[in-house]
Amino acid sequence: MIANRIGVTLDQALDAEAAFGDGSAEQQRRVVELVDAGDTAGAKASWAQLEAAVLALHTFRRDWVTATLGDLYREHGVDELSASLVYAGSQPWWQAGMLEEEKVDDPIARVRQWSYMVSVGVFSTIAVTERDDCFVIHHKVCGSCGRQKLDGRYPPWNFPAYLNRCQG
Repeated sequence: MIANRIGVTLDQALDAEAAFGDGSAEQQRRVVELVDAGDTAGAKASWAQLEAAVLALHTFRRDWVTATLGDLYREHGVDELSASLVYAGSQPWWQAGMLEEEKVDDPIARVRQWSYMVSVGVFSTIAVTERDDCFVIHHKVCGSCGRQKLDGRYPPWNFPAYLNRCQG
């Protein structure tokens, strides 16, 4: 139902499946081959097709998760919603990525890693400012709740406004 509402095409679904499955290395090689052959237009078109598919998949997953959390919130209230998130956050499958991130000691590498995750990973719009004592990541548009708000998901999709706490 959500895939139909956001307009995910079969081609996009198949492209996204390939991007996250065994075909991702092949798709990346194809773009590199096109660049190496001097076919920048073909490389850009191939990349745009892949990016559109990945964005469609992210949008689908984002809206599916919001719908699921919305149902949990409506059925059981804010305390149970909060408890479910605390429970999920305590699970090894969730913590694994966080623990790996903590191993990165180089601040520049860590900022690059984090910036990549919030910009490329979830389609956020960011800028990074380096100060004498720190780096500041300016999250201009959140790729999840910010894009969801811009996509008009509140209220027509009946997502609880409580779930969209994003200010950007």
